[in-house]
Amino acid sequence: MKNALKFISIGLVMVILLMSQWTVNESAEAATIAEDKISWMNTSATVQKHYSPGPTSSVSGATSSASFWLRDSALDTTKTASTTWYFNNNMGSDIGIDSQFTLYSASTTGNINSSTTCYAIGSGISCGGMQEGGTAASSSGATFSTSNTASTSLSAISVVSSATGTTNTFSELVGWNKDNPVFKNKSAINASSTVVATYTYNIVNSYASSSAGSWTGNKIVKVTSSSDTEGEWVDITQVTAPGSLSTDDEADYYNGSVILSKDAGSTTAGDDAVWVQDGDTLTVSYYGCGSSCTDAVDSSSIISSTTATIDFAAPTITVASPLDGTITKDTTPEFTFTVADSASGFTATAPLTYVSAYVNMCKATTTEFSYANLGSKSMTITVALTPGTNWTTANTGTCNDGGSDRTGGGFNVDGTTVTTTTTGTWHGSSTNYKIIVSDIAGNQKKIDGAAANFTIDAQAPNMTSAITGKKYDADKDTQAPYTLTGNDANDNFSIKVVFDESLDAASVETTDFTVDGVTPDTVTVAGKDEFTDRLVYLGMANEIAHNSKPVIKLTGAVTDRVGNSLNDKPAGVTSGTDNSGLSTDGIADKVTATDGVKPTISGASLTTDLIKKSGSAVLTFNSDENMKDNSNTIAEVCTCGVVLGGGSAGTASSTKLAVSLTSPTAGKATFKQTSFSATGIYGIVINGKDVNNNVGNSGGTKITSEDVSSQFTTTTAAGANAIKLKKWPLADHDGDGTLHDGVSVTINGVAETVTMSGNAIDWSESETLTMTFSSQVLATDTVKVTYYYVADAQVVEVDISKPTVSSFSPADGSSSQNRRPMIGVTWDEDEYAGDTYTTVTLTKAELKDPAGTKTDVLANMSTSDNKNFFYRPTEDLAYGDFTLTVSAKDSAGNEQVNKVGRFTVKQRALTKVSLLPGWNLISLPGTPTNTAINTVMASTPKAETILTYDPTVAGGWLSAVRDSSGTLSGTLGAVDAARAYWVYTTNNDPIKVDIPGYEGGAQQLPPAISLVKGWNMVPAVSITGSAIGATLDSDTYFTGLSWTRAYGFNTTTDVYSSFIPTTAADTSVVIGKGYWLFLSKAGTLVP
Repeated sequence: MKNALKFISIGLVMVILLMSQWTVNESAEAATIAEDKISWMNTSATVQKHYSPGPTSSVSGATSSASFWLRDSALDTTKTASTTWYFNNNMGSDIGIDSQFTLYSASTTGNINSSTTCYAIGSGISCGGMQEGGTAASSSGATFSTSNTASTSLSAISVVSSATGTTNTFSELVGWNKDNPVFKNKSAINASSTVVATYTYNIVNSYASSSAGSWTGNKIVKVTSSSDTEGEWVDITQVTAPGSLSTDDEADYYNGSVILSKDAGSTTAGDDAVWVQDGDTLTVSYYGCGSSCTDAVDSSSIISSTTATIDFAAPTITVASPLDGTITKDTTPEFTFTVADSASGFTATAPLTYVSAYVNMCKATTTEFSYANLGSKSMTITVALTPGTNWTTANTGTCNDGGSDRTGGGFNVDGTTVTTTTTGTWHGSSTNYKIIVSDIAGNQKKIDGAAANFTIDAQAPNMTSAITGKKYDADKDTQAPYTLTGNDANDNFSIKVVFDESLDAASVETTDFTVDGVTPDTVTVAGKDEFTDRLVYLGMANEIAHNSKPVIKLTGAVTDRVGNSLNDKPAGVTSGTDNSGLSTDGIADKVTATDGVKPTISGASLTTDLIKKSGSAVLTFNSDENMKDNSNTIAEVCTCGVVLGGGSAGTASSTKLAVSLTSPTAGKATFKQTSFSATGIYGIVINGKDVNNNVGNSGGTKITSEDVSSQFTTTTAAGANAIKLKKWPLADHDGDGTLHDGVSVTINGVAETVTMSGNAIDWSESETLTMTFSSQVLATDTVKVTYYYVADAQVVEVDISKPTVSSFSPADGSSSQNRRPMIGVTWDEDEYAGDTYTTVTLTKAELKDPAGTKTDVLANMSTSDNKNFFYRPTEDLAYGDFTLTVSAKDSAGNEQVNKVGRFTVKQRALTKVSLLPGWNLISLPGTPTNTAINTVMASTPKAETILTYDPTVAGGWLSAVRDSSGTLSGTLGAVDAARAYWVYTTNNDPIKVDIPGYEGGAQQLPPAISLVKGWNMVPAVSITGSAIGATLDSDTYFTGLSWTRAYGFNTTTDVYSSFIPTTAADTSVVIGKGYWLFLSKAGTLVP
């Protein structure tokens, strides 16, 4: 069995009071409790049939409490106490009649006061102090209280005086009652007498199984649930009445409570909680105290019990109208919703006990509710204002979100303020509604905030402005935030009309407008973000003249998205500037278009497109209308040149080039190297500003969606990326002082947000633009850049830098064994992005030989591109050091003089083929300059016999033997790279031979060795100049041959080594060695 709950504390009483908000009246059931009965109820003395363990928004272990009251007079008990007064021998006189005696609760001794007629024991009594001497007075019965006698009210008293030995002396006990423990004597009390008062009093009874209480160890009440069948023994306390928490020592009612917990761990004995789950039956059982309430012996018989149901589930709310996000022109919309709860439900006769509704923080009054369905499980409710009152009408009383003193009127909804979003613009502010519903168990559901908003648009659209010369270009501005003019493009056949809110595009037709009385040919409704469907572009059949300001009239009707209509004036309306005069009455005013036709800039021409130090170029241009000649900055918009460029890292900001007008429609500007001093390329965009401040420009050419995907070979994190672009110089296409708005990026067709900062443009040969991406780029993504560059006619290149030598041939400081090397120089004149002047004129080429002789070789130099200059000597150069001195001049006249390159011609080292005493199977890696056998073998006088196998000659073998004169003679007269050779020698002198190799220009063909079917004796040749001893893969070396086996020979061991074709890599073929090779069919060895 589990231990009972601890004695209820003041804190738990507060919990009960707080948790009572979760227990709602089920009915107006009578609050009386019969003798020996127990009932679940709340502090309003209303019977409870359902409980929730706490708000549905709480965590899984949420708790609340359930309270009960019972009635049983047998639980009331009394206690007995006594007080004794002893006469004080020091008093010297008797105690007179009608002296007052006061009972005292504590077990305390004390003296009778001799100076007054007030006799009390203990400190703090108002009737006087203490006096020394005599026998002390005393009191027994520690629980009696004189400070709160209502909690220990007297039920009987008997007083005896030793002076008479009877109780009669105090039989009247003047002034005594159950809550006033004071009495007076009716006869004198002699010296040495005693007075004894014996009395019975009530106490506030509390019963607890283990904790402190009046009667500890009594298990009186138990609470269980379907989920927690073991349950909890619960403390009870004597209270005034059902529903009351006030203690009373004379009442027959008792109260207790238990914590309800969702936590399955709340099944431990003595944890003050019962575990409950949704749908559980909660049972409270009263056992009583058995044969005695003071013997701590528990009763096992249930006297009374009652149940309630646990309800976890919150009610549901289904809104029929207005749905979240609704925008309507109806100023009295239907506010209808259904609340439902399948468990504890509602009391149908008092629906507003459970439901409240707010609009714009204004609480609906009781008279504004009506019900299509009113049941204990479901209610369909409509909130409607008094007929004739709009939701936009001001409220009476005060509106606030938590509670409301609103008494009537409307809900003060704003239906006219302009609201802008990323999907359009309309009148009216977003308004919140809120519905709160609780079921009988106290579970609450609320709809408000982001899920409960609507807008009343109570105002028709208004035509606010118009401008000529503008058409819509959806591709012009592809990145938010969008602006009113961001997608405007120049078109002298179009007029842009602006409305103050988004229109229903389907309601707009050409016949709804006239332009100076002429109906447009086309109409386009467009815009992005807040400007969506606010911009109407009227296409005209005839070009709109410069400086024209036509009148735009609405001759039909257009509506906003919710159907508010802007109409032509009705018959009889004559007030106002045109049709009415007001922007809020739904009647259209005319608007006079401003001149938006930009001047057309043409005929741009430069006197030169390349300037040198201190040079200049004059730019002239024309306009098709008069321009303003002003000193405005670029930001202020000027008639000027807008320059962007350079030759190194630079910002995306432009520089002004001043323009002077040579006539109202023509201008010129002088581009000076002293103002734009750096070597580099500069693009000039011309701005022309007309008298109505429209700005036309010339020079920018658009590149749409240049694919730069190949520059992202791996996944690249979001951040800065330097993108190489093809067209230069980059252009500030609209002349507004910055490049930023002229560059956009897409990744897989989706616009990417990019920014530029610092020196974003690399004007050098790198030709990159650094942009910070907001997204990562995958290697598989398609990345495209749209940008502008300046057309050639408005590009100036400044060159004050000398050309530089990028390389010499032979390389500076190198050496060559080639006695007829290619001699040349390569110049670098590509100095900046988009450089079109990259060539030079060679002005000097002088070669100094090892003897110090200088030869002018300028006329010998050839070039195909005026960048690379070269010649090859027709005769062998001497061995030694050479110096090539060159000078060159670029297109701007900048000359670089006497640049020097040095190289050395060295005698070629002899190739050494190692030999060991005995027979050696060798080959030459290349053909010698002289193949005569005695020349090749000159370094090996001890080589006595040379053999080779050639199946194409009679006998197959060719040989040479050294005779007595030391000369090799026989059928073998030459040694070359086409054969392998057996060499017999008596020492290890190597073969030393001059092999020129297969260098460029060398006068020999690469080898191609014909082989026969069967055995062949083959060399190991290297056309790439591999060193003697270098190894080759056999299958690679014998590519194209049908070979089955090969043998090499080890002179040291006199053993053959065999190898066969294999797919695995090997090192079987060694340069300088010879091999026997068997072919299954004839072929050609091509090393």
